[in-house]
Amino acid sequence: MSGEHVDEVLFSDLEQRDAMVMETGRSVYTFTITDKANRRGVLIGGNVAQPRDAVFSGSLQADKAMWEHGVRVGARATFFLVVPQDLSGFSQVITSPLVRIRIVRGADGTAAY
Repeated sequence: MSGEHVDEVLFSDLEQRDAMVMETGRSVYTFTITDKANRRGVLIGGNVAQPRDAVFSGSLQADKAMWEHGVRVGARATFFLVVPQDLSGFSQVITSPLVRIRIVRGADGTAAY
């Protein structure tokens, strides 16, 4: 799978079916957008072994500030996963600091595989 490597992603620049492939020192996470208006998509990678519905909440910067507009190399991406047994519940995923980000335009849902 190819894609464009970037240092920063603004969520507003992404479209439905685009995927952010985010690499940490030990893991690769892929978030494929399914509903841009609500920042929803499918997340897989790291401790998320199976594709899960998730909401992109932004990124935690090195200075601990939350940046809601996107994600940068060196920051930690943050997501809320929908808890299948309780539609009103969420669990949070915070990645390790990102070392590389790739954007895959119009991913087919298999960007992580």
